[in-house]
Amino acid sequence: GRAFVYENLGVIPRVFMAPRFEVIPESEKILQRLGQTEFNPLQTVILEKSPPVASPADSVHSTVRIVEYQPMKVKVQAESDQPGFLVLLDNYYPDWKAWVDGKPTEIYRADYTFRAIQLDKGSHQVEFAFVPKDYQLGRKISLFSFWGLLAFLSGNFLRKRLRKVEKSV
Repeated sequence: GRAFVYENLGVIPRVFMAPRFEVIPESEKILQRLGQTEFNPLQTVILEKSPPVASPADSVHSTVRIVEYQPMKVKVQAESDQPGFLVLLDNYYPDWKAWVDGKPTEIYRADYTFRAIQLDKGSHQVEFAFVPKDYQLGRKISLFSFWGLLAFLSGNFLRKRLRKVEKSV
């Protein structure tokens, strides 16, 4: 008969701003760093390559919230008093694209498996969208095939009509 409900008070939010970053290009070393007790993922994001950043802040006061969350699109509203990295705890994959205030921006692989983008201080609308190259190519091939088939069938239909007209004359 008894049931217990536990709440994890130390959970990391799905999206947040990290003021600092470290660059560690090797996967094995990233995992080692993530396992160290003094590492704070809310303060420091680990990137596999260097971003074009002047200097990281010691702290950032921010408000970040997910406005829309769909399987192939995520919209985030972010406001911060310092530049930093918006970290989204969804898996990184190269076919994800990101825009900040409508302008394309680079997505960094963060903390071995997540996504991060660099943000300046201020208020920003951020959009992530899954744009798979294979899907786009398949779509173009399908449209080309559809229009080709339509042209072939139309031409065939017109030829048959012309033959009927010529026979009746």
